[in-house]
Amino acid sequence: MRLPWRRRRDDAIPSDADEALELSEQRREQAVERRAEFDRLAERMRRMRTTNHLAERFAQALREGRR
Repeated sequence: MRLPWRRRRDDAIPSDADEALELSEQRREQAVERRAEFDRLAERMRRMRTTNHLAERFAQALREGRR
């Protein structure tokens, strides 16, 4: 008697688990790409905010100097 878990499977046909692993890996890669895009955008916004604060401080200093 052969045990069912010792049967050989045809490797050409992917199992449900193989398909699930492949799908999971694809989703992970997409998430990593989206994260990198988000990080670039966040850094750009931080620089813009810093620049805006700096410009506001210069304008404030110039206004105070005119008094």
